[in-house]
Amino acid sequence: MPAIEQAPATSAIGRDTRRVDGPLKVTGKAQYTSDFHFPGLLYGVPVEATIAKGKVVKLDTAAAEKMPGARGIGEIGLAGVAAAITAAVHHATGVRVRELPVKIEDLLA
Repeated sequence: MPAIEQAPATSAIGRDTRRVDGPLKVTGKAQYTSDFHFPGLLYGVPVEATIAKGKVVKLDTAAAEKMPGARGIGEIGLAGVAAAITAAVHHATGVRVRELPVKIEDLLA
């Protein structure tokens, strides 16, 4: 194998980078977030709509809330990144975005 030409001392390109987690991963000793369990820990179970390009008019959660172990039911957009982005758009522009994707036309309307 030919020698690797060393980059300037200020560059990380072309330099050997030691993976501090390498030995843990190859021996199976590495821990991941799914390996930790805490009392009262809840899990989210996202599901997708069964209708393409459907629009939520009403979210009936009564049956889902009665399921064993259910703690809260909601629309993923209410708790995800998209909600944070639309909140930021509203804060910056005063325009409340209610549909995704966010389009400039909707902000200028």
